[in-house]
Amino acid sequence: MLNNKKIKAESELANNISIIVSEYATKNAVSFILHKNSIVIAKKDLEITSVITEILNKKFKKIDIK
Repeated sequence: MLNNKKIKAESELANNISIIVSEYATKNAVSFILHKNSIVIAKKDLEITSVITEILNKKFKKIDIK
């Protein structure tokens, strides 16, 4: 039962992150966004993880595990 709740909460979190990343890409004219582990070399100023995390924390204070 608890495992199902965890899976549901993780799914909700992933969905929220996806929405935020999509909105960020639209607002900032970003053509594509890659997972950090898919990149060999990149400029540090292209890193948006902290920005996305900050937006996520402001928009979603908590995720209820039901």
